[in-house]
Amino acid sequence: MRLTRCDFEGVKQSRLFISILIVLLFIPKINLISVGTYEGAGVRIDDIIILLTAPLFCFIICKKGSASQIEFYFLLFFLSTIVSHILNLPYSRGNLLYPLRIMEYWAFFYFGRFFGNKTRFLSMFSVFVIYSAILITAQYLELIGGYSDGIYKKILSKPTGSTNGSYEISMVLALIFPIFFLYRNKNKIHAYFVITAFLILLTQSRTALVMIGSSYLFWLIFLNNSRFVTRFITISSIFGLAYFVTIENNDLFVRFISLFTSDTYYALQEITAMAPSQNPGDGNAEFSRQQVLLKTGAVKSSLIETVSSSADLSVMVRLNKWLWGFSSYLNQGLFYVIFGIGGGVLGNALDGGLLRILIEFGLVGLALFFLFLSKIVKKLASVEFVVVATFLLGNLFIDYYLSYKVTSVFFLILGFLYTQQNKNEN
Repeated sequence: MRLTRCDFEGVKQSRLFISILIVLLFIPKINLISVGTYEGAGVRIDDIIILLTAPLFCFIICKKGSASQIEFYFLLFFLSTIVSHILNLPYSRGNLLYPLRIMEYWAFFYFGRFFGNKTRFLSMFSVFVIYSAILITAQYLELIGGYSDGIYKKILSKPTGSTNGSYEISMVLALIFPIFFLYRNKNKIHAYFVITAFLILLTQSRTALVMIGSSYLFWLIFLNNSRFVTRFITISSIFGLAYFVTIENNDLFVRFISLFTSDTYYALQEITAMAPSQNPGDGNAEFSRQQVLLKTGAVKSSLIETVSSSADLSVMVRLNKWLWGFSSYLNQGLFYVIFGIGGGVLGNALDGGLLRILIEFGLVGLALFFLFLSKIVKKLASVEFVVVATFLLGNLFIDYYLSYKVTSVFFLILGFLYTQQNKNEN
């Protein structure tokens, strides 16, 4: 399944597609049509642009004449999501828009294939980081507003950049950072780490901050060919800085510490005992009603009163959703454990992407998803591994695979890295 004819970087229209990509990457997420009360995603300008571009991609794919392994296994994963949807039609479970959303994001893999020039790709993301720095800083200082859940707000509780939420822009920056490892100038890598880590700190995203810190340490230990003394001093400085910020009682790190309190431990025990579950054969209506009841705003007061007022609320809400989703999944029987209970049946947020793929698309869907991602990682000590690991670890806590900006950037990077692999092999 190697490429045998015209590869993407040789297509004459590459400049046009790169121009379209730049527009899609930099414009904010603005809903033209809202889909529903609890759906942050709606019909956007981006959807229209991608829809108009899709026939051109189809023509190029047909002209290419063969499918690469990563394309083949992604299409198998997508096919499994459609099969899951069809099998759940008798129970009115699932929403076809959720599998189609994943396929729409896949278009960015082909956008990434047009970048035969590494310098141009790195420059584009360098400008994006600077652009995000301006937006995030201005939003943090309340000089400008931004979009949150598809709605423009003059004052944001947390910066969202050009995305739909603080959780989204922070993960986009965490995914982009490993790409800068391709720079030969180590000072640039250090500089981009400081900039992106600072911006993520402003968004107060614990997950993304851990991801970017882990990526940086991985580069220092496995990908950086500096002397041992230099690496030791750099790593020691990082831990020293982290300790300094912690003792300064930053709100973000206070939230980190609260994860390890006894109150949180006992709260998790209580939630495990009281978590709800759907009955066998329940459809979208029953799942939707329960999902609304489990949203952070709706469940916050009851969890605090029933369980604990000092335990970490984020962990309590997540565990409550996870137990509901997983027990409901098991209740539908072995057949649906294998093939899933339908994409989108769990609503717009389970706050656990990998668990959600398992529940909605079954063991088959999750296995194909991992198989698809494994085809891009040729060796562990590589940029590809860091990018894929960052995406997977992020999806432990948030449904990032359904987040437009995050997954589109992820697929864009995969497309570029795959093209670079082919160039190096040839």
